[in-house]
Amino acid sequence: MELIQLSIREQMYNIVKERILNNEYKGGQTLNIVALCKEFGISNTPVREALFALEKEGFLISNFNYKYQVFQLTTENMEMINQALAVLLCGAYRCVINQQQSDHLIQLLSAAIKRQKKIKKENLKEYINASIAFDKCFVEATGNAHLVKMFDMQTGFMILSVRYTYGTSQYSIDENLLEHEKILEAVQNKDIEKVVELIKTHYEKDYKDA
Repeated sequence: MELIQLSIREQMYNIVKERILNNEYKGGQTLNIVALCKEFGISNTPVREALFALEKEGFLISNFNYKYQVFQLTTENMEMINQALAVLLCGAYRCVINQQQSDHLIQLLSAAIKRQKKIKKENLKEYINASIAFDKCFVEATGNAHLVKMFDMQTGFMILSVRYTYGTSQYSIDENLLEHEKILEAVQNKDIEKVVELIKTHYEKDYKDA
């Protein structure tokens, strides 16, 4: 296997993105480029390049002074993101039905739920990843690499979305797991409309701005 050495810019990109996803950098927080340069002992060029790349992906927002702020989730944009994801999953599910791949989907969903049940509730980061993996099963079951790529491109925002959900509503890990089990049951029963209804409900939560 060939080892790939990451550039300083790529390393900074990964570090800052991970801090955003882990909520170390909170929504609306302004990032201090000088402080980052001092922390890692590097020039500001790779730092600025990394932040610019994250801005292009939507994780950061810049102003005319070239200051970068972490993207702030609100009720409005959270609802729009969730609606878009629900449409993607429902569409993927209908593709699975048309391709007669329901059994494959059931296997994937069952394994994903089994993984969730093994995770301790206090390990929120791992649980969030497992929860997103459940949703990804619908896309993976289509066998369409393009749809999988579309889903993967939204993973970062899905992580922020789940964190936002747990932080701004009464929604719990237990409720999340229960909803997943109901979705699996509907898939097993081949109740197409019920599955679509449950997916949409799964993404409709009561939020309040943080």
